[in-house]
Amino acid sequence: MEKTNNTIISKGTKQHIGESKDFNATQNLLFQRAMFGLSIYSESKIKSMNYMKRKRIIKVHKKTQHLLNMWKQELLIELTNNFFEKYFKSSPITKALLDNFDSPDPSFRCTLSNKSLHLSKKEIAMRLCAEGILPQDFFNPHTLKTIKHENRILS
Repeated sequence: MEKTNNTIISKGTKQHIGESKDFNATQNLLFQRAMFGLSIYSESKIKSMNYMKRKRIIKVHKKTQHLLNMWKQELLIELTNNFFEKYFKSSPITKALLDNFDSPDPSFRCTLSNKSLHLSKKEIAMRLCAEGILPQDFFNPHTLKTIKHENRILS
């Protein structure tokens, strides 16, 4: 992952920190920190950060990744169950799959992208708010306070 000014270049895509058509700069920063953790910051910014702040960002990031993994598995289970019920209704394999695979496995890491599961940034943020990872007033930019001592350009 390479950082340039206010852009993160990862796997051939560019993400602009503080710029989003869905979120304002504060919302985007909170969302980016939850999704990507410390990787949105440069090494010098991480070193100058308070230990407790780093620890808090890592904790929120891990919780977010766990939540997303379980949610993706739930969606995948629902999609596959619907597929097998529709096309292979009377098959014994379908019955076995439906009986045995009805809940997500925390030890399995779902590597499907958000895009392939049709998860939008707004849907993910709504789920993170519902789980208490993002603040409840996340979607109200007037009540969401700006984060003090943060630069819009995270370099």
